[in-house]
Amino acid sequence: MALDDIKKAILAEAEKEIKSIEAEGETRIKSIQAVWTEKIETKKQEIVAAAQRKANQKIQQTQFKLSAQTQTEILSQKQKLIDQAYKTALQNLSNLDNEKYIDLMVKLIDLLPKTDGQIFSVKDKEDLLKKALRQSGRKYDFAKETVSGTGGFIFKSKEVEINNTFAALVNNSKEQTILLVSNKLFNTQSAG
Repeated sequence: MALDDIKKAILAEAEKEIKSIEAEGETRIKSIQAVWTEKIETKKQEIVAAAQRKANQKIQQTQFKLSAQTQTEILSQKQKLIDQAYKTALQNLSNLDNEKYIDLMVKLIDLLPKTDGQIFSVKDKEDLLKKALRQSGRKYDFAKETVSGTGGFIFKSKEVEINNTFAALVNNSKEQTILLVSNKLFNTQSAG
């Protein structure tokens, strides 16, 4: 019996040792699982944060691109409206009745230099321009040749050539009036 008691004691001790090892193993396993769960969670958060940063960056890039495209389109449409305003101004000049046309020509002739020169009328407005020239009291030669356009004239002397056709007048005034026109069209205030 002594041998049986020794065996039982050894088995009991072994069982105790096994339970201790199992408990220690389980503790280690739980500890390792906790460490790896934490590492996985940290990595997951890093990946999510990186994806969020990339998504935010992509959103900002897209917003910037769309904003730039929108501004380009707005500017294009505004330019079309400005061009239309000057086109309308040219049409309005072209549609002046004879009396207003003559008055305008007299004013333009009065602005010419008081030197010898020749006036070239636009086609089909020669008679009106001759009448304006008489009303102005200026003595310029009237050219037989005409120039193309919807109204106005070209003055040529030895020193200077002045294009007072309606197209040139509108185009020249565009440089001086474009800010005013755009402010009126788009109700903006100029800085200054």
